Amino acid sequence: MTAAGVRSRDLAQPRLPLVSVGMVLFLGSELLFFGALFAAYFVLRAAAPRWPPPGVELGLLEPAAFTAILVASSGTMQLAVARVERGDVAGMVRWVWVTVALGVVFLAGQALGYARATFDIASGPYGSAFYAMTGFHALHVLAGLLLMLVVLGRAAAGAYRGGEAAGVEAVAYYWHFVDVVWIGLFSTIYLVR
Repeated sequence: MTAAGVRSRDLAQPRLPLVSVGMVLFLGSELLFFGALFAAYFVLRAAAPRWPPPGVELGLLEPAAFTAILVASSGTMQLAVARVERGDVAGMVRWVWVTVALGVVFLAGQALGYARATFDIASGPYGSAFYAMTGFHALHVLAGLLLMLVVLGRAAAGAYRGGEAAGVEAVAYYWHFVDVVWIGLFSTIYLVR
């Protein structure tokens, strides 16, 4: 095949940006990690005579409110992606800042929940499972917030002019993943008892 034939074929089939492919592969490994945490939780639950054990008091209203905030942050992150795809970098920056604020509120809510908990990580299998699952999730939320700060820094340096959106999309994939994992955690810990 000639060089011209290769070029015309490349133009006919756009390739996914490598940053997006890399993020999808990374999220696959994260899915396995959280899958192992869920498996451990359910194994411990199946072996326990009572789950959650006596003395564990989990409210539902506050975690549900903070879950709604985190889910809303997925929407604001997607609005940021839509803005950058249209070339509206200033609009993207505004929506990323809103997403950062919602993520910080979620983490503050999780810290409040930890402070009010009637058990700790050393309270037995339930405490260990609860804090491992929610703690690792909190670390992932924090990592997502740091990635958004990188996006904001790159935007300030002019990286997204001209509709270049792959970096923002990759961060959005990560953020949506973190949100979906939390929905699973919330359902497992707070709804299915």
